[in-house]
Amino acid sequence: MKLIVGLGNPGKRYRWTRHNLGFLVVEEFAKKNKIILKEGSRFKAIIGEKRFLNEDIFLIMPYTYMNLSGLSTEKILKELNINLKDMLVVCDDINLPFGVLRMRARGSSGGHKGLLSIIESIQTQDFPRMRVGVLNRQDIKDLPGYLLANFTKVEIKKLKGIIKRAVDACESWIKNGITETMNKFNA
Repeated sequence: MKLIVGLGNPGKRYRWTRHNLGFLVVEEFAKKNKIILKEGSRFKAIIGEKRFLNEDIFLIMPYTYMNLSGLSTEKILKELNINLKDMLVVCDDINLPFGVLRMRARGSSGGHKGLLSIIESIQTQDFPRMRVGVLNRQDIKDLPGYLLANFTKVEIKKLKGIIKRAVDACESWIKNGITETMNKFNA
């Protein structure tokens, strides 16, 4: 059983913001693989499930807002008894250039509030994650404003390819595990 957690914020206002990249990747994964996403109120998340590549796959997008992502992630981990090595968290990363993928088997939050919420909720940082770079300039004075702003027109033109690559990395993780996927997809 595998769990892919996309981090973001619910609602139309946040749909095309940099901080919603995890949601966008999970939505595209679901679309590509014909997985129906629906509200799962007991997990406080949008969820989807399907048999895929001989694995039961669960997708979640916590609607607790980014800073409380750990609440729904912890609940689904416990209820479905999913091993941490079988959870992949997908999120944006302000420390990486726009579109760069970085996968890790474990690590700190790196200042990402969604990852921090998960780490604090499950009391470990030993789980795979994929960070997708959103840094497009060096002179960011208002970090929250930048992350919660919509993608620029230039970024949107590149976004489809970035999301496709991230979805491919998710599929590789399911099929081949974190080490092989890191070797293939890390910049």
